[in-house]
Amino acid sequence: MNHPELSPRFSASLRAALINRIDTEMAPAARRRRTLWIGVAIVGGIGLLGGAGVATAAILTQPGGTQIVELTSPVTATRTGTATVELGHAPSGATNIRISLVCLSAGTLTFPDGARVSCDDATGPVRLRTTGYSIPLAANQHSVTITTSPGATWTLTATYANEYITAWATNPRGYTYGSINTNGTPDLIAVIATNGKQGYVFATALAHADGSDQHFTSPDQALKWQRDRQGKTISIPVYLSDGTTPIGTFEISG
Repeated sequence: MNHPELSPRFSASLRAALINRIDTEMAPAARRRRTLWIGVAIVGGIGLLGGAGVATAAILTQPGGTQIVELTSPVTATRTGTATVELGHAPSGATNIRISLVCLSAGTLTFPDGARVSCDDATGPVRLRTTGYSIPLAANQHSVTITTSPGATWTLTATYANEYITAWATNPRGYTYGSINTNGTPDLIAVIATNGKQGYVFATALAHADGSDQHFTSPDQALKWQRDRQGKTISIPVYLSDGTTPIGTFEISG
C-alpha cells in the first residue's frame, strides 16, 4: 500500500493531535498551496469534501474550494532511481504543477518539496499504485525531480495548471458554506453523509465533535477527553446549504 508522509488536516492519530494542540494552533497542510490525493477521497463512506475539482474532468468545485484548469498536455516519463523530468516552458497563468506518480516497484519516492510516498511489496507482487500531488510552480521552474530509494522504478505524469481558491457561497440566512481553505472555515462545511448524500455540517458542531474547540492545558486533560470518547460515535446533522433541511448524519468515531 502507499504510505504518504505529509501533515494532514486531521491527524491520523487523535492522541497525537490532541497533545500537540495544547494551547497552540495546528498548521493544516491545506494552508500551504499543496494538494495530495491518493485513491478515493472519502474514507469509510464519510468524509469532509475537499475543494479541488479538475476542470477537464468536469468535477464540480465546492464553494471555497480550489478551481483547477490544466493548461498543457500531460508529459509522461518512466524512470528508475532519482531523476528529473523536463516539462517544457510554463505557459502564462500557470501557478502549479499537477503530478500523478505511479510506483512500479517497492521503494520510497520523494517529491521536490520533501513530501514522500512509500510503496512496499510485503504482501506479494507490487501492484500499480498512483499518488496525485500538486505543487506550487517556482520562478523559472520547468522540470520535476523525483528522489528515490535505490532501484525504485516509477512513472510520472505532470501538467502545468492554474489553481485558485473560489469564494464561499452565502445562503439566504447569511451563513457561508463550502470547503475549508487557507482563508479559514465557512459556517457550513461540505461533507459526505453516511447515506452517501453530499451536504453540510455546522462548523461549530464539527469542532465540538472532533475536539478542535477544546482548550486543553495539559496532555493528561487531552488524553482524558480521548478516553471518555473511546468507542463512542458522535453523529452530527447534515443539511442542505440552507442549514435547515436535514438530509442525513455525519459520524465521528472515538
